[in-house]
Amino acid sequence: TWDTPGWDWDYDFLIDNVVYFHGEGTSGIHPAWNAITKKMKSVVMGHCHSRAGVKLMTTKQERFFGMDTGCGICPDAWQFAYGKNHLVRPAIAAGVVIDGHPYSEFMSCSVKEKYHRSNF
Repeated sequence: TWDTPGWDWDYDFLIDNVVYFHGEGTSGIHPAWNAITKKMKSVVMGHCHSRAGVKLMTTKQERFFGMDTGCGICPDAWQFAYGKNHLVRPAIAAGVVIDGHPYSEFMSCSVKEKYHRSNF
């Protein structure tokens, strides 16, 4: 479908013992947390548009993190009309893992914030 020479396309990837996947089969208030309790590995996922952030879980042997990345959508675009009446709005955010440490960053685009559409 896409002209991406050298890319590997798949549903999930295990990189440095962290599972990166879209997030199908998870939900709830902390979807990535729910995924780490099933996979027993750190996970990064983005399926649930209204969730972003990092949760940690430790055992005697290991530390796991679950990161919900949020999304980068325009909630007013026609492609997301299905969410027009959702009570919880999309979390416009991104996530990155650097040297095994998860970071979640929200974009400042809520009302009265720098990148809110009313400022443009």
